[in-house]
Amino acid sequence: MKKFISVLIVFMMCLPPSVECFAAPGAEMIHGLEEGEIYLGGAVRDDIAGVRFTGDGYILKLADGEDYFTSDFVNMRKVDVFDDSESFDRYSRMGGMDEIMRAGDVYIARSDVYDSYGKSGRVLEDKGYLYVLNDDFELITKTEFDDYVREMSYVGGTYYVMTSDRNDSTTEKTEAVYESADLNSWTRRDDLEHVPLCNGRAAITLIGEDIYMFENGKPQSRVSYESMRLLDRSGPYSDNASQRILNMFDDYFCVANNDEKDIYGDLWMSADGVYFKEFELNTLEFIPGTDALCDKYENAYVLKSDIDKYLPDDPVYIKLNGVFLGFDDPPVMMNGEVWAPAEFLIKSAGGLLSPAADGGFAARVSKAPDQKMRSFDSRDEREIGLKPRGSITFSEKISGAAVPVKMIGGKPYAPARDLAQSLGMKYIPPNAGRTAEIIDR
Repeated sequence: MKKFISVLIVFMMCLPPSVECFAAPGAEMIHGLEEGEIYLGGAVRDDIAGVRFTGDGYILKLADGEDYFTSDFVNMRKVDVFDDSESFDRYSRMGGMDEIMRAGDVYIARSDVYDSYGKSGRVLEDKGYLYVLNDDFELITKTEFDDYVREMSYVGGTYYVMTSDRNDSTTEKTEAVYESADLNSWTRRDDLEHVPLCNGRAAITLIGEDIYMFENGKPQSRVSYESMRLLDRSGPYSDNASQRILNMFDDYFCVANNDEKDIYGDLWMSADGVYFKEFELNTLEFIPGTDALCDKYENAYVLKSDIDKYLPDDPVYIKLNGVFLGFDDPPVMMNGEVWAPAEFLIKSAGGLLSPAADGGFAARVSKAPDQKMRSFDSRDEREIGLKPRGSITFSEKISGAAVPVKMIGGKPYAPARDLAQSLGMKYIPPNAGRTAEIIDR
C-alpha cells in the first residue's frame, strides 16, 4: 500500500464510503490493438514505427524509416530531425533527440543520455545539452550545461531545464533547475527541484513529495490531497518510466505508481493539478493521440472522452490558509453556496472525528493547545453529533443555530461558510476563479 499525503488526525467514521472510492475505472476503458498497430488521429494505423509528440503535432517514423511531421494526420511534411550522435561516445545512445517540445517560436530538445550496452543507469558523457530547433527540426543553437538535461519545459514565456549528474543508481544526485527568458542567459532557481509543467489550463511543480501550483513564475499554494498517494520524489522524467511520479500526458497531469513490481494501476489523472482521480491503467508511458491516450508498449488505447467523464467539470475550489484542498470528491455549488465534504475539511483544519452514539460522527477542533476542544458551533464547548441520513442538521442546536448537512455520493457535505465559522475561521466567498478561502482569524 502506498503512503497517503495526510494530516495527523485521529479518525474513525461509521459512514458507508462512496462506491467511486473503491471502483477506480480501468480495464473497461482499455481498447486493445493488434501487434504493430497504434491508434492516432481517430484511426488505427499499422504503418507507423515510432511516434514523438511535440505539443503542437507529431513526428511519425513510418515503416520505410522516413520521418514526417503532422498536426492533423492528413497533411504530412517530410522532415530530417537533427541528430547529434557524431558528438558523442560510440557506446552511448546519445545524439538522437529523446524529447522534442514546442516552446514559443522554436522547439527545444534533449538527447538520450544512457549507455546502450547493458547498464541503463550509466551515462558515458561528461556534459549535458539543450538543443533549440527550427520549424524543420534543424539545429539553431546548442547550449552546454555541466550536467545532463533530464527535464525541460516552457511555462509563461520562460524556458526551464533540470540537470542531474547521476551516473548510476548508487551515486548521489546533484540536481539543479535553471530558467531563461531568451535561451541564452540562464539563472539557477534554488527554490525549484523540478521544472514546472503546464497543460494550458494550470501549471504545477513538484517540491519534495508535494505538488504546488505554479503562478507568476513561482511555486505558490501547496495542494493537500485527501487520499492520492505519493511514494518517493522522482520527477517528470525519471530513469524508469514505471517510477514516474509527476508527468503530463497531453493535457492531463499524472501521478503514477513508482513500484517496479506493480506497474499497473495507481495512475492518478487531473485536468487542473488539484483534483485527481485514480485510474487502473498501465502507468508506463502514454502517447497523446488527439482524442485518445495510446499506450506506448501494450498495443492499447484509452479514449479521452472516457477519462474526462470521471474528472470534475468546472469545479469549485477551497483554499485553507493558502493551501488548496484536493478533495477526492470536489465541493459543489448549490444556490450560490459552496458545499464541501465535511470530513476532509475538518481534518485539514486540525479537527478530530469520532463515532457518535446516534450512528453518525462527532467533530471537534482545538485552536490552541491550552484551549478546550471546540464543537462545530464555536460558541459552545460541547461535541455535536451529525446524523448522516439525507438532509440533516446537528443533532443538538445551540441558541437555535445549526449547520445543515447533505449526503452526496455517500459523503456528508456542509456549507463551507458554516463549517469555517463553526471552526472559528474566516470565510471568503468564491472569486472569479471559483475559489473560496478559509483562513484563521
